[in-house]
Amino acid sequence: MLPSLFNSRLMRCIGGFFLLFVVVGCAGQVAVTSEPDHTPVAEPLESTMALPGVQGESWVLLDGTPENATQAEVGAEIYRLVCSTCHGGSGEGLTDAWRARLAPEDQNCWQSKCHASNHPPDGFVLPREVPPVTGDRMAARFPTAQNLYDFVRLTMPYHAPGTMLDQEYWQVTAFLLSLNGIEMGETDLAPANAEQIILQQLSP
Repeated sequence: MLPSLFNSRLMRCIGGFFLLFVVVGCAGQVAVTSEPDHTPVAEPLESTMALPGVQGESWVLLDGTPENATQAEVGAEIYRLVCSTCHGGSGEGLTDAWRARLAPEDQNCWQSKCHASNHPPDGFVLPREVPPVTGDRMAARFPTAQNLYDFVRLTMPYHAPGTMLDQEYWQVTAFLLSLNGIEMGETDLAPANAEQIILQQLSP
């Protein structure tokens, strides 16, 4: 009886020390993980001039664009090849109506092993909602053409941001302006004038 009682008390004592060890260890872990994360965070870019230019040849294969095409016309072709699948043929976004115009096998963008979480190694997860690039919300997000260029240059294409040539980003931005009723005509959009082009009262 006594040895049994002794063993019982010993086990409770050992168990108590073990529990204390776990609690202290967990508390220490919490204290460690609760310290501020000193991982560097990229600050928002104030000027596109800080962005490194992409060197080399373009991976966007333009065929059929006339030599005398305007900046926006070249941008329209780049948009068609690179952007339209997600943002819609007319900038309407990834709507059901737009997806219905795609090939049947491409209409379910989030099917297994396509743009779902189990996508191929060279694929990516596609957001469920892709916004339009036309209308009043553009002016709300991007006060000037420079702001629009900065955003497109830094974040697009979604699967490979920043990989197009700088001139291609200017061309796409010029086309986006034309989609929103701002025509540049023969004048090229560039750092010298982009800040002065205000995106206000855009056509819906």
